[in-house]
Order: sequence, then structure tokens, then C-alpha cells
Amino acid sequence: MKRCPRCARTFSNDLSFCVDDASPLDATDTRTLADERRPGGLAPAVALAHITSLADALAAARRLAAPTLSPADIEFDGDRVRLTLSVDATAPTPAPDAPDPHAAYTAPERLADGAPASEAATVYNLGALLWELLTGVTPFDGTTATRAAVAVRKLLEDAPSARALAPAVPVDLDALVRAAMHRDPAHRPSDVASFVASLRALPPPAPSPAAPAPFA
Repeated sequence: MKRCPRCARTFSNDLSFCVDDASPLDATDTRTLADERRPGGLAPAVALAHITSLADALAAARRLAAPTLSPADIEFDGDRVRLTLSVDATAPTPAPDAPDPHAAYTAPERLADGAPASEAATVYNLGALLWELLTGVTPFDGTTATRAAVAVRKLLEDAPSARALAPAVPVDLDALVRAAMHRDPAHRPSDVASFVASLRALPPPAPSPAAPAPFA
């Protein structure tokens, strides 16, 4: 991970300059949730552990109605999650015709009419982060498409099934993630606590099958 020495914003390792002020980035030994993503997705148990730790950190910080977090905004301190909320709270909203790195994780009501941060939007945010950890793919192509294009898709389309991309995801976990990403806030889990309690109440996911031994 890299950090801008002027604005303290964090970026993934494939960037060399800050997107806001073009300052050269300093390498750090801090890893973020973006560094945890894997092609094909993480094991469901690992993805669940990350999201429940993030929810615990939000609750401890009393930020259950938080600005939208992307994986690059969420740092780890050892094995515990540490929030960097100031990045998202101070970043300007991109124009509708520009890519928005937070659009994939933003609730549709906030994309469409600029609704303020709410606990229902945080439930969506957590669901979208978990969906990406499980699949290895960004929801709704939100980090490369324009903010307006992502908003239209989220308002018209249901959240896709994580199992369609990662069959190891249990059916009941997939259903909870899709409920958290419902287009209508009234149909999501009522709050962050109930969503996380439902995640923790799931049966432990089956371990991923071991890779076959290489040929001699």
C-alpha cells in the first residue's frame, strides 16, 4: 500500500502518484482490505471474519452511519481492522460522468439523489465489500464505470449472486449478502447490528478443498 505525504490518502500499490495533487506516493507497510482481495475470492470464513471485524470497528468508533468505505480506506493493525474514515469523508464527490472508486460500494439511494449517510447505507456498504471479498470482482463494475452508469444499474438491477461467480459461497450467506445489497433500504437488514448478528449465526462455511498435489 502507498500513502500520499501531503493529503495522507492511501492508495493501492499499482499507483505512483496521488490522484488529487500528483504528489509521489510513499510506500507503507500498512495493508488494507484492498490488499486482501484475491482473484476468485477469499474463502468464505476469511471474508466473513474481515467484514465482522470491520463492523465491530465501526460500532466502536460510533460510525454506523458512516461515509462509504472502499477497500483502500480500511486498514489493518496486525489482525485487527483500523478505519481511515477521513479519506472518504473529505474526498470530493466525482462528477456523474467520471469514474468514482467508491461507487461500487455506495447504496443506490446515495448515488441517485445524494441522500446523507445512514445506517441502511452502511449495511449496503458492508454487503458490497463482503460480495467483493467472496468473488474477487467489484460489484457493478463500480470502480471503472462512471458514477451515473453505476447509479442506473443499481437502481434497475438486483444485486448479483455471489455464488454465480464463487460456487463455494454457502446459499444462506449468498442470500444475506444480496439482502444487504437490496435496492430498497426498507428491504435490507434493519441495522448493522442485526446484519452482523445474522452473519455470525450462520453455520461455519465448509473449508475450501485442498489443491491437488502437483504431478511428479
